[in-house]
Amino acid sequence: MSLARRLISAGFSDLEKGERFLAARELDGIDQDTIFAGLHLSANPDTALQSLVRLIEKHPSLRQLAGEHPDRSEPLYRLLGASEALGSS
Repeated sequence: MSLARRLISAGFSDLEKGERFLAARELDGIDQDTIFAGLHLSANPDTALQSLVRLIEKHPSLRQLAGEHPDRSEPLYRLLGASEALGSS
């Protein structure tokens, strides 16, 4: 499946921005399937992805949680997709 199709399937509204943020160095080493599994749980995947990249930039230790199985990372993705303000902390 192409990246654009995956973004559409996950509920993204801005595909270009989604592709840019998925390519961010902050997400290096995190399996893309794991990221998409988390983004599928968020109310707003566009916001969740942008907030995730910004938070990992400020708090690199969050990379580990973001890469965990959704059973463990679900609260993170749900919160990031619900509030843009949380991602700017």
